Amino acid sequence: VGAVKTVWAEALTALAAPVFDHRHACRGAVAVVGSAPALPAVPSPAQIAAVTRAAAEASRSLGWKGV
Repeated sequence: VGAVKTVWAEALTALAAPVFDHRHACRGAVAVVGSAPALPAVPSPAQIAAVTRAAAEASRSLGWKGV
């Protein structure tokens, strides 16, 4: 599970990670979206870890066993 950081229009930012099912098919994503001041252009290691951990937990609940 990885994370992707995107900046939209310099005012809104997002950090997201994919959610997979038991067939390793992407079934959704966990994302944090916020204003640029609240979610900086370079996310902290703690922010990345929190989003990827939540996505991994959601994936495991759908039967994903990891890579």
